[in-house]
Amino acid sequence: MNKKWFWLLSLIVLLVVIGFVFLTRSDERVSDKSLNTQQDVTPAVYTNSTFGFRLTPPSSWQGYGVDEEIKDDVFIVYFIFPTESEGWFKTSPLVAVSASTIAKWEEIERMSMEFGGPGAGIEITRNQTHVFTYSYPNDVPPDWDNRIFSNAVIEDFISSFEFVR
Repeated sequence: MNKKWFWLLSLIVLLVVIGFVFLTRSDERVSDKSLNTQQDVTPAVYTNSTFGFRLTPPSSWQGYGVDEEIKDDVFIVYFIFPTESEGWFKTSPLVAVSASTIAKWEEIERMSMEFGGPGAGIEITRNQTHVFTYSYPNDVPPDWDNRIFSNAVIEDFISSFEFVR
């Protein structure tokens, strides 16, 4: 009987430790190295040389950051912004811009229609090989005002998209 209690207690302690590690690491999704800490009034232009495009963030996004990933063969760049709102990560995504091959885009759209899920984002434009899309969250931290996050701010930001080579 004592062995059962020992193993049960050991399992509980292990689960608590794993849960603690998971919760504390989830807030570190974006490393300090990825944050753009520009001091000038106008944030730098984001340029992606791999896919040949750039975007100009609005001046109200002073202190924004960028987190890039490739997920299921789709390149995604998250434009993130700090928040001090309780219950939110220290940095939360304002908008995500994606680049996927035309074939991958068509596959995602087809699956979305078949299963009734959300679409793959709103198409910005395309070139001969890729489709560029964007999406933004339905809910944002309460300390973000309309200068940081509004449909007009997002639309202005997306309208700055241009190809470069």
